[in-house]
Amino acid sequence: SDPPAVERAAGGRVEAANINHNPTEAQKASGNYAKDRISWNGLKISIENAKGSQRSGIGKDGKEWRAVLPHHYGYVLGTEAKDGDHVDVCVGAHPKSPRVYVIDQINHETGAYDEAKCMICFANEKQAVRSYKAAFSDGKGGDRIGKVTEASIPEFKEWLADGNTKKPFVLPRKSRSERVADIVSRYGVQAA
Repeated sequence: SDPPAVERAAGGRVEAANINHNPTEAQKASGNYAKDRISWNGLKISIENAKGSQRSGIGKDGKEWRAVLPHHYGYVLGTEAKDGDHVDVCVGAHPKSPRVYVIDQINHETGAYDEAKCMICFANEKQAVRSYKAAFSDGKGGDRIGKVTEASIPEFKEWLADGNTKKPFVLPRKSRSERVADIVSRYGVQAA
């Protein structure tokens, strides 16, 4: 049965049955195949692959690759990443987590920036990085990690709305009063 709308809106309960898990290469290239949609903190997210499904493609070397995903994988609608597609997100099992972990993915051979992989709904950075690494069948997930930046949900949303999503992630600049308010809300102490 369909989950209540509040669950889908509150946190990324993905319905794998809504996703075409075997799109053709042409469908993958065009993005024209069935996906699930969720809402998370006001962001509309399209899910291409459910947790436990296989993601596959053809590498630059012409060889086919396959990976079983340890998390849901998709993108934030209405955004654009460096590759011209939407900004990618990996959705963990903790929808109430107040933090986002943005991984600046790099080319594991050249070290050049590739694109952002945004880890939402993860309990902590260690869990997000472990899940990211596990999504690669070649064992080189760790070699693809540039910088990892922890952001609040408002900071993440500000970056999506006003930041340069085609370059490595940069936290929005804050005024001193905003930084003090963050410290107070996070730690319950006043800054000097």
